[in-house]
Amino acid sequence: MSRPLQKIASLDEAIALLTDVQAYHEKVSEGFKELADQDGQVEQHRYVRDCLAIRAYLEALQSKQRGSGLELLPEDLEGLPPELIAELSISDGDQQEIDIMKLIEAEGGTISLDLLLVRWYRAKKSIIKRKALTSRLYRMQQKGRIFSVEGAKGIYTLQAGNARGVPAHDGAEGESAS
Repeated sequence: MSRPLQKIASLDEAIALLTDVQAYHEKVSEGFKELADQDGQVEQHRYVRDCLAIRAYLEALQSKQRGSGLELLPEDLEGLPPELIAELSISDGDQQEIDIMKLIEAEGGTISLDLLLVRWYRAKKSIIKRKALTSRLYRMQQKGRIFSVEGAKGIYTLQAGNARGVPAHDGAEGESAS
C-alpha cells in the first residue's frame, strides 16, 4: 500500500514528512521487538537515526534561512502599520536587503543579477551600481538570506538549493567580474 509521490514545496513540509517517516519506522521497530526479530529492529533503528540526522540538518538549514532571530525579514514587516515601522531600527542597508528579498520573491524566488538591476530600477526609480549590488548580495549570502545557484553565474535564490536540487554554494566567486 504505497501512497502517491508527495511534492515538497518548503522546508516545513519536508520536516513534517520526515517526522511522519520517522514515526512510521519507530512503529515498525516496535513490531519487530514484539516478534523478537532483533535484526529487523536494528534496521528500523538505523532508519530512525537517519531520519533524526536529516531532520536536524533540515532544521538547521531552516534556521539559517530564517536568520539569527536578531534580524528582520520582509515577512516580519508585512501588515505592520507605518507608525510601528517608523519606530523600528532599520538601517538603509537593512532596508535595501529587505527590498532585494522582496524583488527576488516577486520573481518566484530566483532572479538573475541583470533582472534584479532592472527590477530595482522599476521599483525604486533609481539606479543601483552593479558592483554595489553584487557586494550587497555577497553580504546577504554570508548571512544566509540568499544563495547563489551553483553552476549559474549571477543567479540568486531565496532557497538553499536550486531547481535541480543541487545545493547552492555560499560564495560569490567571479561576481565582481560581471
